[in-house]
Amino acid sequence: MVDVKDLLLSGRSIAATVGADLIGDDRSVSNVQIDSRECGETSLFVPLKGERTNGHFFLENAVKAGSSLCFVHRHYFDEHKAFLIRLTEQYPVSLLVVSDPLAALQKLAVSHLRTMRELTVLGITGSTGKTTTKEMLGAILSEYDRAAVSPGNLNSEIGLPLSALRIRHSDRYAVFEMGINNPGEMAVLADIARPRYAAITNIGVAHLGLLGSREAIAAEKRKIFNYIGRDGWGFLAEDESFRGFLAEACRGSIEYFGPGSTPGFERVEYLGLEGIVLFWKGRRIHVRVIGGYNVKNMLCAVSVALKLGVPDEAVVQGLKKVKPLFGRGEVFTGPVTVIQDCYNANTESVTKVVDFVGSLSWTGRKILVLGSMLELGSETEAEHRLVGRYAADSSVDAVFFYGDESAAAFHEAAASQRQSGGRKFLEWTADYDELKRKVCAYVRPGDLVLLKGSRGIELERLTRELLDGDL
Repeated sequence: MVDVKDLLLSGRSIAATVGADLIGDDRSVSNVQIDSRECGETSLFVPLKGERTNGHFFLENAVKAGSSLCFVHRHYFDEHKAFLIRLTEQYPVSLLVVSDPLAALQKLAVSHLRTMRELTVLGITGSTGKTTTKEMLGAILSEYDRAAVSPGNLNSEIGLPLSALRIRHSDRYAVFEMGINNPGEMAVLADIARPRYAAITNIGVAHLGLLGSREAIAAEKRKIFNYIGRDGWGFLAEDESFRGFLAEACRGSIEYFGPGSTPGFERVEYLGLEGIVLFWKGRRIHVRVIGGYNVKNMLCAVSVALKLGVPDEAVVQGLKKVKPLFGRGEVFTGPVTVIQDCYNANTESVTKVVDFVGSLSWTGRKILVLGSMLELGSETEAEHRLVGRYAADSSVDAVFFYGDESAAAFHEAAASQRQSGGRKFLEWTADYDELKRKVCAYVRPGDLVLLKGSRGIELERLTRELLDGDL
């Protein structure tokens, strides 16, 4: 529940803020919902139109659950006026008629943020690593002062305003993750958040199919710097190939992060599935995230924190408390060990985690379950072929490819093996039940299994089967 109890919002004030017509009595709300199942007393329900359904179809459910106010699209109100008026007569609810519920939600979030005079806003974006970096920075700042961190992946044109409405007047820092799928989205997000400090973790091929090229991705991502004033800071990786182009968009100062740039960095030690040890300013910090690819995320968080004046001890204690979020390098142990890294996938993230698995010392077999990488557009086949060749050349025992798009990866892996004389076990299917049956039949106690794929593939379904199944 997105709760804003320290700024109880009245229907009249919301109407004035977003340009709505208030239908019914002036009622107050303290939380904002886009899912009618999450509504309760004093909820503001925001019905949004998605690919599969329309939130307006669930208005009555939201009202029955206790919503005090509901946004309603003007066209929907005109078409269903009698029904909607009847709702306001039967239940303690009022309506806010708007031309666009999403735009109204965004205006409400902007208004809420602009009242936070003592708040420092930080934005994190990038093709990979932005969620982990956000969590690390949030953990560090929370050791220092009151900090709000956007939960989970609330990073879109919908998620960001919901995150903004979680901010309290007592908060001193707000760390927002800002993700994009299409051209123009970053400008919307940057205008809502207006970060004073912003970091771009990297420019990769995530959402390549929607944005067209890495150059287009860089052009879109750098818009996070648009609202940084001359007293603000932009943060870029020291080895970022687009760093000059990205830096041009920042009116403030640019700081680089990485082993050669982050103050105090000494070295790292890898503990396999136990995480990473960061040696920093004479301290030994055990951070419970896996993979060398997370070192850059860690150093980004440290660099930003230091620029904010965060004490060293807060940096140390914050990093010690970091834990992986769902689908991002989670490790589960049972008859087999499962690395659940299936929140998202693109060529860079897949090859990095495959390298990590290959580097582990393991007495059992190493097995990859690689789901399709989505949103790659015209590059889908080429990128999957790259992954297939990479997996075939890796030091693992078996690779299961899953999903229609992954057929190209399988065929490339098979061709690579024929050419090299490799004997790796390879399988492909687009049917989940078949995947489950084949993986569970192959895996035996003591094996290590990596689950890696895009969110829409839902490979996490295999985790429980592997941990609890009769192998």
